[in-house]
Order: sequence, then C-alpha cells, then structure tokens
Amino acid sequence: MDLNKIKIAKRNPAQKIWLVRADGGDYFDHFRIGSLISIKHLDKFYNYEVSGNEMPSRESIEQLILRKENYRSSAKGDNKPRLNARGRRAFNQILHFKDDIKKGDLVVSLNDHRLAIGVCTSSEAFFSTDPIAFMDDEGQSENSPLPHTLRKSVKWGPVVKRSLAEGVMRAPLRCQQTISRLDDYWKELYSLIYPFYTDGENLFFSNFIGTKAEVGGKVVGRLFSNLADVEQIFAELLSSKLTDDGVDRIFDGDLDEETLYSLTTKAFFMSPGGVISKLPIPEGISKELAVKGMALLFLICTGLITVDAVATELPQPDARTIYSPSGMIQERTLNPTNTKNVDRMLGQLVNENSVQIKNIKKRQQSTKVKQKLKLSVPDFDTSVLEAEGSIDVTKVIGK
Repeated sequence: MDLNKIKIAKRNPAQKIWLVRADGGDYFDHFRIGSLISIKHLDKFYNYEVSGNEMPSRESIEQLILRKENYRSSAKGDNKPRLNARGRRAFNQILHFKDDIKKGDLVVSLNDHRLAIGVCTSSEAFFSTDPIAFMDDEGQSENSPLPHTLRKSVKWGPVVKRSLAEGVMRAPLRCQQTISRLDDYWKELYSLIYPFYTDGENLFFSNFIGTKAEVGGKVVGRLFSNLADVEQIFAELLSSKLTDDGVDRIFDGDLDEETLYSLTTKAFFMSPGGVISKLPIPEGISKELAVKGMALLFLICTGLITVDAVATELPQPDARTIYSPSGMIQERTLNPTNTKNVDRMLGQLVNENSVQIKNIKKRQQSTKVKQKLKLSVPDFDTSVLEAEGSIDVTKVIGK
C-alpha cells in the first residue's frame, strides 16, 4: 500500500451534490460517453429547433407549461390558470437543471448496476440533438441518439457498483424524481470513493468487507473493537511513549468507555459490506497531525498495512527536537502548515513506538480479522473530482 496515494478528502459545504437520473438508467452510458447530463422535461413544452437556441426564462417556461391542459388548474371564481401538482413538478425539475446545478457541483447518475460520480463543468445549460458516439467491438464509431435536448456538460470520475452504494444510501437512490439533492448524504457518498474524509471536526474512515461467506459475530466484534482502540492508542502516543502498562490498559478494559471512547460506526452487511467509522479530531494539536496520525492507526489496526511498512514510508527521524526524551510532544516546534514537519513527527512517533504498536496489532489479531473479512478500502481515481470540483485532499503521507 502506497501511503503517498491514500487520500484524505475535505468536505466543502458550499458544494452541492445532485442526483440526475438517466431516464431509468437507459441513458446512463450516453451520459458518461458524452460527458453530459440531460433531462426530457422541457422537450414536452419547447422545441428549440423551431423556437430558437435561446434559453427560455423562468417566466416563459411557466407560460409554456400552462398551455398544456394536463399541467394546469384554476380555482373557483378565478379564471387565471395555475400550475397543478404535475405542472409544478415539471417546472421545478426544469429550473433545478437549468439554474441550480452549477459549475463545480458534484453530479451522480446511475443505472441498475452502476453509479457514476462526476463534476458539472458549466453552469450554462444548452440545447442539442447531437447523438452520442459509441465505439463498437471493432473500434468503429457508432452513433446512438439521445432524445433529451436540454443538456449540461459534466466530467465523469469514479464508477462504483450500485449494490455497494445501496448499502449506504438506499433511500435517496430510490427516489422517483429525476433530479434530487444528495447534500445530506455526502458522508455516505464519500465513503464509496475515499478511504478517509473529514468535515473539519471529525475524521471518517471507510473500509469494505469483501467476504461472501457468513460473517462471524466475534470477528466483526473484534473489528469494531480494533477501530475503537485507535483513539486511545493515538492519545497515548501524544501524551507519552507507549509502555507495556499503557498497552495493557487498552486491552484490560479499565478505561471509562463513555468518556474515553468517542468512535461511532455505521455498518452494512451485504455482498460486499462495509463500515464507516467517525472519530472526533482531538483539540490542542494541529489538525493535519491528528488526521494523518489517526489515519495511519486505522490502517494498522485493520491489518491493511504493517508497522514496518509505515515506518519505511515515513521520514526517518534525524533529531529529537519534536518528540522529547520525556515523551511529551512540543507542539510549539510544529508548523501546522508544514507537511514535512508533520510527516517527520509521525515518523518519529511510529519509529520510537514500533515495538509496542506491533504488540497492539498482534493482540488485536488485526491481520487475521482482515483476512477473514477480506477488508479493503476504496481505491478509485478521484482526480477529476479534485481538479474540477475543488475537493481538497491531502495524502496520509505527503501532500
């Protein structure tokens, strides 16, 4: 595992997340191949080839819809037509697509088997009847029509199995509206594509359970226990050098669970399953150090990487100025904006405590738990989301 490639994503709360259905999934591949999204709602009321390429205004769209008898109603004593429920739904969906989906917003689409995540690259909608060019088995271009004329440009990124996505966000994916917001499900969406992510106050860790066999309760219980241990292991590392007594306290259960264990988890057991863990970022130290340190411990305690491999990838300590002989961290020597300092400190923490961390890993049986559950973390090319969607990421090691 190359820790220089393991990303920690930071949520941008200003970024909206949209689900845009591809007409029951029929045009999912058209969306991806054509680098776009589209809806058919306006086509029922407006023919741009007759009326022109200029995008109709909000008021014009409402009047176009009101011309259709099935989309209007009028109150008693008032002859002025108004949009009925059906008309309002069509009107709102058109406006969401035309006006609300902005450049930089995340866009999700899906069919029965896959879910794609991309970034809207233009706030301006456009009209087009151009077909989508697919490559056939012989490498020849073959045009396939896309009947929806109202379109927006999108750069698509990761594609995941829908069965995996259903495990964490079943309800919103089964919404019947063509366009809906997924902002409230950002944590679940990120868990599909990023191993680590943060909202600035908590670190989230996503790992998949790949076994198709029945999952033993004791093994799963051990996984949850190992995940919960991360908080106290990190606290021990920051406060003093790990000792036999400190390790024993972690395993002997003499710690007050309510006050010292803050980790919470969401788990789903399907094929595959997964666990999303949330751990508050401790105060009093740089957030970069805390996030990276806890991320490393999550990987170690789930058996995904060895202590020796972590020590090898981190900078080798060449001084004792950061981690003092007494074991106390001198936070004043750490520049929180200097990633090299953070990595150097982590290198010193791991190297000086490697024997005890290995002892913890052995007592946790983390390697055996990983093997039995076939644990893994999301491994997707998310570069489009970062380049086009302005998702800030750092690496577990390095920038």
